[in-house]
Amino acid sequence: MLHPRILILLLAAGCAAPATRSDPLDPAQRHVPLPGAHPDWRASLVLDNGDTGVWTVKALPVFPQYATSEVVGLDDDGRCWVMVSYSGKWTPFPILKDGSWLGGLTQGDLDLRIEGGEVYTGGKAGNLYQVHSFADGGLEGRRIARYDGHEIHTLVAGEWDPRVAGPELLVFTRPGALFRVRPSSDGDGFDSVRLQTLNGRIRDVAVLDDAGDGKPALITASRNGRIELLRIDADGPQWTLVHELGVGRGRLAVARASGREGALFYSSADDGRVFRHQRSGFGWESEVIYHGPQGTRGLAAGRFCADSEIESLAVFGYSGRVELLTRHGASPDWTVETLFTDRDKGHWLGVGEFDGRNNTDELLASGYGGRIVLLARPAGYGKAPGPAVREK
Repeated sequence: MLHPRILILLLAAGCAAPATRSDPLDPAQRHVPLPGAHPDWRASLVLDNGDTGVWTVKALPVFPQYATSEVVGLDDDGRCWVMVSYSGKWTPFPILKDGSWLGGLTQGDLDLRIEGGEVYTGGKAGNLYQVHSFADGGLEGRRIARYDGHEIHTLVAGEWDPRVAGPELLVFTRPGALFRVRPSSDGDGFDSVRLQTLNGRIRDVAVLDDAGDGKPALITASRNGRIELLRIDADGPQWTLVHELGVGRGRLAVARASGREGALFYSSADDGRVFRHQRSGFGWESEVIYHGPQGTRGLAAGRFCADSEIESLAVFGYSGRVELLTRHGASPDWTVETLFTDRDKGHWLGVGEFDGRNNTDELLASGYGGRIVLLARPAGYGKAPGPAVREK
């Protein structure tokens, strides 16, 4: 055994290991690639939350002073993670500590007392929160409403109710109910009004810019098996059935306009089927495009292929596999490829633009594995060859 005095001298001379060491698997310190991705894709780590699941993930412009959107994730402990990218690294800004899962997530310029848009979230405990950023990079969160005995599952911000002036927040809960939230006239708080009791829990909502009559509408997916269009008029909420099954509906994804005739979106069912819904002169035409594993919990539409004529949709779920569905033009045949397999069941897919070196969108995957994973095409994919760079 070393004499205590010798040990002290060795420590002073720096012979002992340093107190801190750079972690090669910490995405806040460096780009962390993940193995197992499809050869034409790259997987990297945005957040490792350990054993705590991340239920919702979206790309949202939280900090307007930065050029790229942030990754916002909600976890099982009631934390909201705002992840800021910088040259391949991801700096975490956790905010809120609700103690129970958060699930509903949206962004909108609802509160005119705050410059720029705000993020809204809520979850199992029935607490509704507002989160907004500051120019110095800070975040602030506060509870703005509480729904005793209700879980908050889905949120959407916008101008949907013509009976009131300005934007509002629509809150969908379990037990099934629809609430409207707006800033109160006293200059600080918020007013919440129940608009309707619902038969079923709305698990996802998406915005359709044109539902066939030149007017926007909301698409909803419900645990009761129904896909519906929602509009609010002078008589209150009006629902139009698009598609119905005998199993729960989970996720929605709206296709970008690409010159095709009629609005187009996709929906998932808990039994693993994925549907394509397109508006025609005869109404909505719905078809099954994929029979996958049970427990589909993520859909994302976007441009994932270099050829703009290829229709593409990403799927994630309890299988743990992120899969890409593609078809060319009017072909009835769909191709399925596995892009990545996470370490546990999947729960959400988001889409965003984080890598300008390729010509496609990126995917965000989260779920029971406690991670947020970024999936991207390699640098140069879909780009025209650039000029050669000569090193000096």
